[in-house]
Amino acid sequence: MGLSIAVLWMMSFKNPTDTMLPSQILERELFLSSRQSETNITKGKFRMVLQSDGNLVLTTINLPSDHLNDPYYASNTAGASPAFQVVFNESAYLFVLRENNTRSLLKSTVTASAEDFYYRVTLDFDGFFILYSYPKASNGDAKLIQVAVSVVLTVSAASTPREGQFVNALA
Repeated sequence: MGLSIAVLWMMSFKNPTDTMLPSQILERELFLSSRQSETNITKGKFRMVLQSDGNLVLTTINLPSDHLNDPYYASNTAGASPAFQVVFNESAYLFVLRENNTRSLLKSTVTASAEDFYYRVTLDFDGFFILYSYPKASNGDAKLIQVAVSVVLTVSAASTPREGQFVNALA
């Protein structure tokens, strides 16, 4: 029985929900879904998908269906050597890996050593994709250190993005 629990626990890392931890990989056509709110873990309206064409997108979905709306962020990693994985490596670097083995960094620097900090990257309930750190020798305060892929709402809080409402930025 202990073996089956261990196997199930390890398998859960192959299908992340809203969070990736260092050493996790997101394959093509897999996705992260946001929560509905900070305290409600039900599937929310934001999704990060590595599409079959290799393009990594952040998009809203129509609930309760899974219909994807137009993306509010796209990595533009489709094409001649499309992306096939989103990698969050052990050093807390986050990148899209292409078929020709080149990396398109989503976050170009890590400000602190992975030896001294725990890291996670989360698609938050508000649609922000954020890199968090937590000191291994800590007083209990988690700290937001960097935004990995940020999307800043500039016009209104409409649930479906429209042209000009969002500004895309790689930090």
